Formats: sequence, C-alpha cells, structure tokens
Amino acid sequence: MTAGDLERLQERLARAESERDVWQCKSGHHYKMASAMVEALRKQIADMQSAQSGHHGKPTEPKVLDNSQGS
Repeated sequence: MTAGDLERLQERLARAESERDVWQCKSGHHYKMASAMVEALRKQIADMQSAQSGHHGKPTEPKVLDNSQGS
C-alpha cells in the first residue's frame, strides 16, 4: 500500500461521511448502510496506517460489555 492508496481511502471516507449525513434525516435504512461504510473505511485506513508504521502485532480482541445487574 502506498501513500496514494491511503489518500484515496481518506477521500472515499470523506465522501461516505457526507453521504451518511445526508441520509440521517431521510432514511434510517440508508443511514445505517452509509454508517457501516464509514466504519469499514475507517477500519481500513487504521489498518493501513498500522501496517505502514510497522505494527504487525496481534489484533486486539473486541470488548464485550457485561450488562448484568449482578443479581
């Protein structure tokens, strides 16, 4: 991956965020789909930046929230 690839992803992210914001008040379904695209692009950018900086360690596990009341 090159710096140009990262720049193109950042441009796609900006467009996706704009599109998501347009759908926010118009359509819940389209807003959710656009939000998923934004999150996927953010992850792809973060992964690319991590790879460029040489951090190839084990990915962190997702956090699981415990909503139990302890009863």
